[in-house]
Amino acid sequence: IGKHIGIPHFRDLVRRFLHDQHNPDHAIPGHEMDVSQCPNFDGKVDIFHSTVASFHAASDICRVNGMMCHTFHAAPNWRGGRP
Repeated sequence: IGKHIGIPHFRDLVRRFLHDQHNPDHAIPGHEMDVSQCPNFDGKVDIFHSTVASFHAASDICRVNGMMCHTFHAAPNWRGGRP
């Protein structure tokens, strides 16, 4: 995935993220640690091209209790053209 998205150190970023998730109170955050001290990850990564976010927008009184919901799409190029 790292090569495909243009982030060759993606694997290291995942390892540092996992360190922070598993050790939220650790004195040294993952981005400051030697990556060899972070958990290894050799699993599968699934990619989803859309997501739904629900959130409270107190300034929008038109919605029930200010709740809003948005769907975000990040479609890859289809046949090399515009999505």
